[in-house]
Amino acid sequence: WPASGPPSKHCCRKVWSLTSDRRSSRFTTRPSTSGSGSEASQEDSSPIYRRRSRFNVYTSWTPSRSPSMLLLATVLKSLGPQPEIPAEEVEVSGSYLQVFRDRVFVRVWLLMVLLVTVGYSQLESSFPAYATGAGGVGTEALGIAFAGNTFFIVISQLIVLKRVEGKRRTDLIFILCIVWALCWAVTLAAGALDAGWAQAGFLMAMVVFAFGETLLSPTIPAIVNDLAPDKLRGRYNAVYTLAWSTGSIIGPAVAGVFLGARLATLFFSSLIALCVGAGIFGLSLRRRLLGSANIVSEETSPA
Repeated sequence: WPASGPPSKHCCRKVWSLTSDRRSSRFTTRPSTSGSGSEASQEDSSPIYRRRSRFNVYTSWTPSRSPSMLLLATVLKSLGPQPEIPAEEVEVSGSYLQVFRDRVFVRVWLLMVLLVTVGYSQLESSFPAYATGAGGVGTEALGIAFAGNTFFIVISQLIVLKRVEGKRRTDLIFILCIVWALCWAVTLAAGALDAGWAQAGFLMAMVVFAFGETLLSPTIPAIVNDLAPDKLRGRYNAVYTLAWSTGSIIGPAVAGVFLGARLATLFFSSLIALCVGAGIFGLSLRRRLLGSANIVSEETSPA
């Protein structure tokens, strides 16, 4: 999805043209807008999952998406033709090897792989497996927990951005990691509670995770684009996207091994330790990120 992901060579030119003092706020708006869509989708599809067999879920759900796809096509058509990109802007100098020679970027990339491995990939793999397995909650309660996660992001993302303006991004990354460590601690504790309290515990865990997500948006994506030279911005963002893919492969694979062996306590304890370690690693980037690359920019009105 190059049109919705990080800015590539031919897409999201407005993000390319942003000065560093406006990147944090622009990257932050994406989780709020995508979160609104996720919330609506969850509420729309959850009755289908509850009332129909697993075999009939997609045959019922897919046709219901057709009107929204037609609406999306209409909106895209109304945007009109996109301006031509001058040849000198399209030309890319350098290679991916040059990207990997940027040692600061490589450290940021490794940090992102670790965060996806212990964070987002677990949100989609070990968390639902543990909640509906050892935790003993149903799919409806799980859906409420995810809805709480999305709702918190939608209502708080821009508020959090305003409160963190002028702060060091590395400090926020450390806080993010501690918050996610707390999330997995709450998850582990919720699995030992009775059904009613467990549902509340898993919901709380997802809200805590959501707070960490609001701290990620104005930090690492903006750091990547502050480090990237204009001519290599597409390549930097392509490699950054690879960090998400890498973590999304490693995380579920490791989770499956541990949960399959009924080692949930050891697994989530390890996640907590790795989150703390990721936070310390993030703090170590402070002396390597110079100038505005380590500051959440304050939104300024364009001249």
